[in-house]
Amino acid sequence: MKIGTLVFEIDSTKIAETDSEVIIPAKITRECVLQYKEGKAYRPKDELRKSAFMFDGAWLVSGQHPPEMLITKPEDVSGRLKNTVWDEKEGLVSGDACLYKAKNTPQFLADVKSGKLKDVSIGFLYHDDWTPGEFQGQKYDFVQRDIVPNHVAVGVPQGRCPSPACGLTVDMARATCAFSADMATFNIGLDPWEETENSIRSGHGDKARADTCRTKVINEGLSLVVCKDKETGKWFDQSFIFKKDQGWTMQKAKEWFSKHNVDSLQLITQLALETMLYDAMTPEEIDAKIAQLEKDRDAFRQQIDDHYTEQRKKDAKLQEKIDAVNRKRSEEITAIYASTQSPTDEKKLKELYDNIDALNTEIQQFREAKVQTMVAGNEAEWNPSADWPDSCYGYVPESAKGADGKKSDRKIPYKWPDGTIGPLNIIRNGLARLAQEKTDIPDAEKARLTKMLQGILKKANPDYKPSTDSIPSEPQENVDAEELITTSQRLRDLSRKLS
Repeated sequence: MKIGTLVFEIDSTKIAETDSEVIIPAKITRECVLQYKEGKAYRPKDELRKSAFMFDGAWLVSGQHPPEMLITKPEDVSGRLKNTVWDEKEGLVSGDACLYKAKNTPQFLADVKSGKLKDVSIGFLYHDDWTPGEFQGQKYDFVQRDIVPNHVAVGVPQGRCPSPACGLTVDMARATCAFSADMATFNIGLDPWEETENSIRSGHGDKARADTCRTKVINEGLSLVVCKDKETGKWFDQSFIFKKDQGWTMQKAKEWFSKHNVDSLQLITQLALETMLYDAMTPEEIDAKIAQLEKDRDAFRQQIDDHYTEQRKKDAKLQEKIDAVNRKRSEEITAIYASTQSPTDEKKLKELYDNIDALNTEIQQFREAKVQTMVAGNEAEWNPSADWPDSCYGYVPESAKGADGKKSDRKIPYKWPDGTIGPLNIIRNGLARLAQEKTDIPDAEKARLTKMLQGILKKANPDYKPSTDSIPSEPQENVDAEELITTSQRLRDLSRKLS
């Protein structure tokens, strides 16, 4: 299913008007041959006869077709087509195009009634049947089948089917569909195909509209020429150029052009225009565009600054209210607390705090004694050897694992063979070695071991604080829970001996 459009003119002398509508008698569409980008299309009478009833009630849009080429939202609608009639003799659909005054600006309605905006375009869906033929002396490439009208756009540029063949309130007795003489004027600027020594040009855009043109390379053998319209300043596709040295012939070029429908050609044009935007603009246009973009950007920045300035003011006021509430609450709490206390309670509390301080001092003394005992313990017996298991070492590389491993590659011993934690001085020595820059231990392993050994020292002495030169930048894991439990058990045993 494809989307098509058909344009006809308004005759302002036969427009009627009510309090709510402007009514335009319309000759909508008829059997004929019309030019499209992909070739000439034949719209047969039998297809129009099948679809004629669907034109009644078609929605109107003003100024141009919707962006999607089909009506997709209520605000697109500005009127309705009514009282449609099928003329079997002429092969013609006609009706009344009724513009709603409430949905159109007074200026637009005035331009329609004065004839300044005189063209109306039909938007419809159809299937193409690529069966060539001839109608009233006009050869065509394909037939439009299953025509389904969607809308009528009022006030658009002149298009394919002009008055008197199509239009509003025209004298249809003089109208024909054999456009052999006049078709070049109304074929949306389609130039004949041209061939030179080096290239073939499709020539489907109107050169007369062009102010300046640019060429965009689509691929090695295909380029697109786009031009800026003199009146609107908008860019449009003027022609495709096919290079002969890349294997293109006139027949191949036409076949390629015929196989690509209107939508795909428009997509190619859109992508080409997007990629060549800066090349297609003059330096002055680029400067103006940059200035406009910078202005828009600065406006957005200012909106952001204004937002945060206003928000800071609101935050300051809110903080003042919060501070006032907190001060009042603090005063109320102090007053309540003071009302419930007595001199006896104050004396009792002081005694409790003094007892806590005394116990803290005694606890600290025991901790220091415990640490001294662990440091002075069986450190003299510490002598790791090759027969000690791998579990006694913090780092065991692959080369040291197994019965035949190189046991001298193991690093950072910290456990006895029975699985208990070694002397604290040994733990400290391990941390010092890990803090050295030159070591065979990977950084991730160093971080893990540092965290683990620091955890052992912290468990032995809660007041222990790690040295900054031994703290890893990215510790990978915590101390093993089983090791801490074993360490904790040994500390409890030592504490019992001290008591």
